[in-house]
Amino acid sequence: MPWQKLPQFLQLAKGANNGKEPKSLAPLIAVLRASNNPPQASVIAEFSHIDDTKRQKYQSALNLVLNQYGLSTATVRPRGGVPVVPGAPVVTAQQLNVALNNARAHHHVTAAQLARAQPAAAPANAIPVQDAMGWSLVPDPTNPPPLLTVPHPPPFTHPEIRRINEAVRRTIAAVDWAIREIISVRVSTTPPLPNSPGERYWQLFGPCDTPQADRRRQTVLSNFNTLRTKLDAPRGGVLMGICCIDARYYLGEEKTFAWTHRGSAVHQPYINVWIGPLFFRKGVRGQQDFQTAGAVSSDATVCTLVHEFAHAVFNASDVPQVGSGGTLDANGMPTTPGDVANDLNSDIALAQATPDLAVLNADNYGQFALLALRANERG
Repeated sequence: MPWQKLPQFLQLAKGANNGKEPKSLAPLIAVLRASNNPPQASVIAEFSHIDDTKRQKYQSALNLVLNQYGLSTATVRPRGGVPVVPGAPVVTAQQLNVALNNARAHHHVTAAQLARAQPAAAPANAIPVQDAMGWSLVPDPTNPPPLLTVPHPPPFTHPEIRRINEAVRRTIAAVDWAIREIISVRVSTTPPLPNSPGERYWQLFGPCDTPQADRRRQTVLSNFNTLRTKLDAPRGGVLMGICCIDARYYLGEEKTFAWTHRGSAVHQPYINVWIGPLFFRKGVRGQQDFQTAGAVSSDATVCTLVHEFAHAVFNASDVPQVGSGGTLDANGMPTTPGDVANDLNSDIALAQATPDLAVLNADNYGQFALLALRANERG
């Protein structure tokens, strides 16, 4: 038997969508149809993947669910970017490309954007973790604090600490190799050799065949250099580098790998990254056949961390896939998150179609760093 208020929910949702059942709410609707008393954790999990644009559009319907469980929008807040400003003008990818004119991807972030994207500053004192290498553990600065699935979460285990250590080591190595490879790329009208640094760059950031294209290369290099300065380990009691927040037992985050807040590290010497339970499983993003925690991090871990750090450090976006019809809002974030370039093939397609947008896309940085690491680990 479905949730008793489902008919009223659907009536409100359809009323806001020209009489059609919203596809963007399909996972939540499935939860509401499955039980007359849907588990709160399942409701929160599906809510957390609804972006602010859809929350605004279907506010009346969604409030029925929130009120049923005594929840607030803060409890089930979306992640990964600056919230959409209600009523903000929407620009197409083509319009944004013209406006950018090879501008730096880490453009100035306004105080208003930071206020929306950045949680409170990390505390001055990290939580001691024996054998942690290249990272710190800090309390969650979010206010209000997140809901937990257990009252007193256990500390990281030794295998989990080794997992984070290995992921941090390989991620830093990936960024270092990415910087070296981009430095080696030269302006040329001749396509680069197969399996060379030039080919990897051309694939993920477009051809470097004109002086204008080389300015784009310099932007990419500058972004990676900026990211690298944030990865230095803490020293002298000063909090800097990678600050991990234990999110293994956050309610509604059971299927979460890791996340950051866009723009949150632009003006601070550290990167806050929330570590979810799937961080400690080996496998490929999007697959469910994860293995148990181990000492060797998967390549997907490196790609995801660079992707998330790009969001935090130089305000990288999630750009819609080529041909998806997706658009970006006034903050440079997608209005349809499900259609973003978030895998190697769609990242390459984006770079070939609109290189300037590839420079803005977080996953292009993650995929390039991973390819550079793979090539040089083998060599």
